[in-house]
Amino acid sequence: MTGNGLDLGNLTMSFEIDMKRLISALLTEDDIGTMLRCHYEAERAARHALRLIDDSLPLARRGMQKYLSQMLNRLEMLGVPPHFLAPLRTLNSHRNSFGHRGQELITDKQASDLMNTVRRITPGFGEHWRLTVHGKRAFDKTYGEATTKERYVMSACTGVTFIGAFPEIARVAAAKT
Repeated sequence: MTGNGLDLGNLTMSFEIDMKRLISALLTEDDIGTMLRCHYEAERAARHALRLIDDSLPLARRGMQKYLSQMLNRLEMLGVPPHFLAPLRTLNSHRNSFGHRGQELITDKQASDLMNTVRRITPGFGEHWRLTVHGKRAFDKTYGEATTKERYVMSACTGVTFIGAFPEIARVAAAKT
């Protein structure tokens, strides 16, 4: 499964991104807070995918790895293609720069690197991709209009969605083969 050209039709995901956390990540002035919120959603998505596809462990122990890197390694062992895992691996590396090396601002290079990993899954992602969120804390911009931090969150959200939805994506792909 490449992800490139895979027609998923109308896919119903069992994973839901925490929209309140996403909006906070987009609108906070603090890049450290943005990074932590994105990382937390990545952990939630990886844990969700593991609970659905790791049938080698009892249900209570699925997705109980302590670190995101461990969860991603387990998902790869279970057959999730590396390019689906690349956005979350990249996000995890960036989070480590904040948590262990004292980085305080998301760089243009980090936003670009993350976008490029997402594009390996869905080549149409980029400058014209739009994120619209309605409500009291609304957001409506294309990737090209967004700030560095907003672009980072848009890419992270897309990568998180693909991992959270991977069990359903795999079922659709298997049914089409």
